[in-house]
Amino acid sequence: MKAGPRLVLACLAVVAVAACGSTSTPAPTTPGGSVAPSESAASGASANPAAPSSAWAQAPTPATGQRLLGDTAAGLASLPAYRSTLVQDVGGTLDGQPMERTSRVVYARDAAGDEEWKQSAQQTGADAIERHIVTLDGARYAVGTDGCSGEAVDSAAGGGASEGVVPAALLIPILSATTLGVEEVNGIPATHYRFDASGLPIDPASVGSTTVTGDAWIADPGGYVVRYTLEVTPPAGATGDAATRQSWRYELTTDAAIALPDGCLRVPRDFPQTADATDVSLTSSGLDYRTPSSAREVTAFYWDRLAADGWTLPMAKPPADVGPPFAFTARKGDRATSVLLVAADGGGTDVGVVTFDLAAEAPAPSGAASPAPTSSPKPTAAPTLPNGVPVYPSATEVIQAGSSGVSGLTDDEPKAVLDWYRGKLTKAGWSLEMSSSSNGIEFGQWTKGSAAVMVVASPEDDATRFVVTVQ
Repeated sequence: MKAGPRLVLACLAVVAVAACGSTSTPAPTTPGGSVAPSESAASGASANPAAPSSAWAQAPTPATGQRLLGDTAAGLASLPAYRSTLVQDVGGTLDGQPMERTSRVVYARDAAGDEEWKQSAQQTGADAIERHIVTLDGARYAVGTDGCSGEAVDSAAGGGASEGVVPAALLIPILSATTLGVEEVNGIPATHYRFDASGLPIDPASVGSTTVTGDAWIADPGGYVVRYTLEVTPPAGATGDAATRQSWRYELTTDAAIALPDGCLRVPRDFPQTADATDVSLTSSGLDYRTPSSAREVTAFYWDRLAADGWTLPMAKPPADVGPPFAFTARKGDRATSVLLVAADGGGTDVGVVTFDLAAEAPAPSGAASPAPTSSPKPTAAPTLPNGVPVYPSATEVIQAGSSGVSGLTDDEPKAVLDWYRGKLTKAGWSLEMSSSSNGIEFGQWTKGSAAVMVVASPEDDATRFVVTVQ
């Protein structure tokens, strides 16, 4: 009889990532060395992670009972909202070396259909894996080591946070178990079952003297897994691969609140665009599109729409002499926006919109007055811009938009702001490409190589709102 199974230590991953020495999508390991149902169809598993693989489905059902949990993701689609977490801890040896690994997958869906998915994995001698994806209000945000990026998505075309994979689909099906009774788990009435290796679709002979024990709580009514635990304990004195241990912990609650991840700029899906807009790009960097309308017509459109929506504009009426290039800023509650209009090749207007969340205010530069606390302050590093572009000094309410934008207030006039940037950027080797001055609104754009800097300064109450973006 074997002393214990050889466990192939794989990643709890549901997206293709470079981990465990492979760029494939690895799956958690079962106590008998088989792979769980998330492995690829090439290994005989179902391509649908919510369904058991053909190999599992064909496992013999013990004569003592019927299959208890064949589809481990059953019943989830009927829940209005839920949050689920699966954690797998593995310890032992890998290629003869001590190894510890913790993998975690979290999935949540709220009543509005918004989703959140997180993956993390840490293993001895390997780089940590971190993934965080959220779909919220028709936009998809991905957080990685290089920051957060967001873009508008068509929910009807897919592209949700989980991409079809939920933690429950990674659990091992249960063929048979002992019923222990009805309990309340996470506020949900559930039947408690206990199982061992004989109740799992694995060859008991492959387990040997390794102990496999588990518990499952299945909602009644509902039929979905509320809690699932599994322990794989090697025998005393086991060495090498036979000493590998595993623990699985799965929890589900029927409440979920999906929020914008820290550090992400909200995709401005609610910001208006002209009816004749084409080539529309809507991301966390802002809104960009082309319109056959003139700059004057676009400005009139925004003055009407933004004023009706409660935005504060730099003046009661748009300037009469609007011509590209033209830019202005506007403010609404904790949001600020900058709109740039440039003549498009072949006629019409290219429109660029950058929005800022003032509730995510960053500390002002050294020597500046301290801004008043916002409704939801988030401590961040001092604002910076790429390519050595400076942030205007002695400003308040300075906020960072990703890594390439900054907005703030100053008591200086808009012209003084633009003149300061003209001097600093020219000295640093930037070339002025275009500028405009209209009714107190100042705009300038500079380039150096493939990089570009845009500065907009507009009156706001008794101060000046400036926006600087680097591309």
